[in-house]
Amino acid sequence: MFFTQGIHIVTMELGHLILICASILLVGVHGQTTELYQTTEDTTTLFETTAEAAATEFQTTIETTTDDTTDPVVTESAADIDECTTFQLENRHNCDDLATCSNLDGSYTCTCNSGYSGNGLDGQCQNIDECVNGTDSCDTNAACTDTAGSYTCTCDAGYTGNGMTCADADECFVKSDNCTDNEKCINNVGGFTCGCQTNFFRVDGVCTGSVSLNLVVVFSQILGMSAVDNLTAVDTAANRIELADDVFSVLNSSSTVGPDLLGVAITDMTNVTNGTSVTFLVDLDAATTLTEAQVSQAFVDGLTGAANDTVAPDSLIESGSTPTVAVPDINPCEEGTDNCYALNYQQCVYESSNVFSCMTCLSGYAAPSVVGEACTEIFPCDNSTVSQACADQGFVDCVHDGPGESHCENCLPGWTMVGSQCERLQKFQGSARLEDYGGMTAEFTEDLTNSSSSAYIALADDICTFLTAATGSSICQILGFSNGSIIIDYILLFPEADNSTASDLSASILSADTATGSLALTPSSVSLVDISAFCEFSSCLNGATCSIDSNQIVCACTTGYTGSDCGTAVTTPEVVTPIAVTAAPDGLSTGAIVGIAVGCVVAAIIIVVVLVVVIMKCTGKSKVGIREQEPDEIPLADQHQH
Repeated sequence: MFFTQGIHIVTMELGHLILICASILLVGVHGQTTELYQTTEDTTTLFETTAEAAATEFQTTIETTTDDTTDPVVTESAADIDECTTFQLENRHNCDDLATCSNLDGSYTCTCNSGYSGNGLDGQCQNIDECVNGTDSCDTNAACTDTAGSYTCTCDAGYTGNGMTCADADECFVKSDNCTDNEKCINNVGGFTCGCQTNFFRVDGVCTGSVSLNLVVVFSQILGMSAVDNLTAVDTAANRIELADDVFSVLNSSSTVGPDLLGVAITDMTNVTNGTSVTFLVDLDAATTLTEAQVSQAFVDGLTGAANDTVAPDSLIESGSTPTVAVPDINPCEEGTDNCYALNYQQCVYESSNVFSCMTCLSGYAAPSVVGEACTEIFPCDNSTVSQACADQGFVDCVHDGPGESHCENCLPGWTMVGSQCERLQKFQGSARLEDYGGMTAEFTEDLTNSSSSAYIALADDICTFLTAATGSSICQILGFSNGSIIIDYILLFPEADNSTASDLSASILSADTATGSLALTPSSVSLVDISAFCEFSSCLNGATCSIDSNQIVCACTTGYTGSDCGTAVTTPEVVTPIAVTAAPDGLSTGAIVGIAVGCVVAAIIIVVVLVVVIMKCTGKSKVGIREQEPDEIPLADQHQH
């Protein structure tokens, strides 16, 4: 038994020795740095493995059983470290900030981002100047401007478009020219010129009044070239000027027309049977008395050649044709005297002299109900279908951008803007204490209080990279850092369909922290709280405003409504107006006062009647006594006294 156990012990020790030797050999191999470069046109990919970098970690497991006769089984497994996401400084990738790191089994690649060239390693990605290289997609009538990693295209002056496609801009129609009064704008490719309107001629740079006449001549030969079915060759700017000068010489030689002649210009060239019809605009002094017939005759009289059919020196009039002179029609569309653009139309149509019509409303405008009136601007947000489309996407506002244009803005409370869309994302607010970072003890510094500092940005980026990889979150937001090693406050957002829970996410974070060894979090400090709450347009009724407060929907009711969802109308109590009654003095009622007053009046009347009766009786007795006593009868007493 002792012998057997001894052999078993020796066997185990021998196995350990072999394992140690194998480990030394592995360190010897992986202790050397191996670099392999795979070069493409713009990118060189670096594969780098070191023992210390642990591109591959060998884990040793010793399995034992209760059976003393069974030797230990040693197995080896390789665990790849993702250099693109690890925070351990000795293991981290060496890709340029303008490159993308892609993890491989035991290595990684660096690829410069679009718009940059190089091998992808730190400091090796350089901006590509597409404008200089000629690899841009700008229109030939656009300017290319190089930017970091890209470029922009801007249409040249006189053109309109997005820069990739540019078209001539009609400055004349949109009245963006700088032509003055009595001038008309003449559109050219990429620009415009200003000429005098009909019945005006430029004198000393100013268009002054004149008399304009049209001279129409059919030529079989122009400036020595055939004018039959050859309009492209003969109708050039230079040929027009030269032929107009020749006709001016013919008219100017006339003693009748010459003194009043101001100038000649060609306004039209058209293919006709057996030649080219040319319209000359002849301007005469504003005070001229010449008639159309006189001007026509002066032109014919000035022709040369055996058949009097030549405008010297080498332009032939088609035989059988007769030059004509007439008062020109006034085309408001060409003269620039129309108002179509001001009425929001995109086309002016000439109908007859001084008569025009406006056709086709500008984009973003609707045709008027009455012909001739202005096109009306379209406000898409006034359309319930458009505004409802914003609401259906979780937006609060439909914003008017101009005629016929709008966009949705401001996500409903609780919703999150992802790209250009509002989405219902589960929101978790979390906190954790960072103890170790990049293989070193995490220490809080003052820089971490400033969200604009490089230290804050770098740490926030690393933490969000870790949290996103650990939880699969769609969006990570760092709320801030505080002292206590380093306290991290953050927000994680997930698609609502994920049905994430705070406990599952906490477990994922702790598991990733343990597995990668990239950073060390205090396990007890990792906490997450689901703070998801979403306002809907149906959350609050009767025009109330929805908001989120402490993860709860709060409705701010409009006047006249109440309730948690503002669905209850406020009942206004009926107002009863009391009738005003003057209160009687204390002690006597109104009836008593009236009774007393009536009694006093009756008593006064009785007294008056009694007095009258007494007076009348007294007066009657006095009269009777006087009649009964004679004047000579003197009482005895009185006699005695005498």
